[in-house]
Amino acid sequence: MACNLLLIAQSDHVHLADFQALASEICDVAPDVHAYAIWDQSYDWETIDSALDRPSFSFCPVPVRAFKPWRGPLLQCRRLYKSEEYAALQQADVPLPCWGLLTPDSKPDLDGSVRMSW
Repeated sequence: MACNLLLIAQSDHVHLADFQALASEICDVAPDVHAYAIWDQSYDWETIDSALDRPSFSFCPVPVRAFKPWRGPLLQCRRLYKSEEYAALQQADVPLPCWGLLTPDSKPDLDGSVRMSW
């Protein structure tokens, strides 16, 4: 069953050309997926091709500002602090290097017990 994948770009985070290249690769690998790279802006869906009547999924790696999908879910990521990202990965049992959160009130343990291998 043919479907659409809308990759939503914002000029200050993701270049449209990068998403266009990704969309092209997706179409080569999965011909039933019609991938489009578009800007994060509002669209008049009434004037756009009937291809948008196919099941659709929209993705933006950062919170959208103006885009509203015609149909289907929109997955938009939220910004994470590095400590939030590491905590989530650690909770999912993803191997991580030794890390810790430095705050004005914390003192790092610099006793030399942590060794880096290069």
